[in-house]
Amino acid sequence: MIPEYRFTDEQIQKRFETYYGDSREF
Repeated sequence: MIPEYRFTDEQIQKRFETYYGDSREF
């Protein structure tokens, strides 16, 4: 993992929400 691309948990969650979108309906 590159230190320059260290995201926060909140940012990662937002990224996942953007990637998965409505697919994350559990």
